[in-house]
Amino acid sequence: EQMLDKLHADLYSDAEHLLYLDTDTVLVRDLTREQLFDDAGQPYLCYRSVAKCGEDCEMWMQEHVKPMLGEGEMLDHEFMCLGEAFPRYLYAHLRSTVEEWKGTEWQKFTSTARAGGASPWAEPYNVGGFTEFNTMGALMWRDFHERAHW
Repeated sequence: EQMLDKLHADLYSDAEHLLYLDTDTVLVRDLTREQLFDDAGQPYLCYRSVAKCGEDCEMWMQEHVKPMLGEGEMLDHEFMCLGEAFPRYLYAHLRSTVEEWKGTEWQKFTSTARAGGASPWAEPYNVGGFTEFNTMGALMWRDFHERAHW
């Protein structure tokens, strides 16, 4: 599952920051460091207000991110943006935080999936789901806010 691979990207690369592009993304000009990082080297990360974004954003943050990270002010924002470079230090912290909230079943699922033998993740009672970019952005907002350029 590609979303699960993204949560383990630090295990596949030694890069300080990781950037994701969909296979249907076309870059019409060169992608430069200046587009991804400020002068201090902090990654540009974007967000928008859930209140202004509407019901879809509310659903993503409340039904998908909240079960992964818990309560917090970060749920008032939505973080789905193209072309963001996430710092390496986020990934291990992200995995441990999600395991803390989702518990043993999540840990078993990720272990089995990474070994190539799991079915897709399903939430109990089919409520909620899985979202990598909103979860990464929300965790950066909550736990590493000062280490990004918002």
